[in-house]
Amino acid sequence: MQGVLTVREAQARGLCAGLDLVEISPNADPPVCKVLGLRQIQIRAAKEEERSQEKAEDRSKIKEVKVRPEHRRE
Repeated sequence: MQGVLTVREAQARGLCAGLDLVEISPNADPPVCKVLGLRQIQIRAAKEEERSQEKAEDRSKIKEVKVRPEHRRE
């Protein structure tokens, strides 16, 4: 947590660390950004996609019920 910084300050800190400035919440006042590496961004995106695929998979599963006649013994 760096507090409120100007865009230039945040970009400079990211550049010094060899990382990118990523906007997380653009609708906030002031907008929320994080200094992340490209690899971290890719990992987060992959995890989010996995979660969404799992949710879609759960919704599309078809449950089967097998019904067969009862065998009576007399």
